[in-house]
Amino acid sequence: MIAALLLAAALNIQSIMDGFFHMLGLAMPVIIGGVLAFIFNVPMKAYEKLFFKLNKKVKHKLSEDRIRSISLFLAIISVILVIVLVCVLAIPEIISSLVGLYDQVVKKIPELSTIISKYISQDQINKLLDITWLQEQFSTEKITSMITNISSGTLDVVGKVFTFITSAA
Repeated sequence: MIAALLLAAALNIQSIMDGFFHMLGLAMPVIIGGVLAFIFNVPMKAYEKLFFKLNKKVKHKLSEDRIRSISLFLAIISVILVIVLVCVLAIPEIISSLVGLYDQVVKKIPELSTIISKYISQDQINKLLDITWLQEQFSTEKITSMITNISSGTLDVVGKVFTFITSAA
């Protein structure tokens, strides 16, 4: 039964993957909500703690719901400000680093070429770049032989599974 189920799953792998991604798409709003709640919870708890301390010292007390609302608003604003700050500070640095890396690579290519040509001959480079062996491995005869072997092996396994199931029954 297990082998039959595995065979059925292997034959319908595309449908199984489509179903998995459909279920993942349905669960994605819940996952995103959980991630956002996790991110906003840390600053929100800090703001709540601060406001509860301040609330004890003032004459006009705020309700717990108002403190939570204000804390959530401030947490959202804080996270947005952190994201904007990181983008403003990090993105120009990343771009300048990538430009510098590109400039260094362009400068070093002639040196790398001379080093390679010094230690490796042109014939060796041509042998490394030759892909005829790969074409031979994927020739029509070899692929046909491989499919024949796989199908005969699969039929053998299915026959043994069927024999096992009937004898067990």
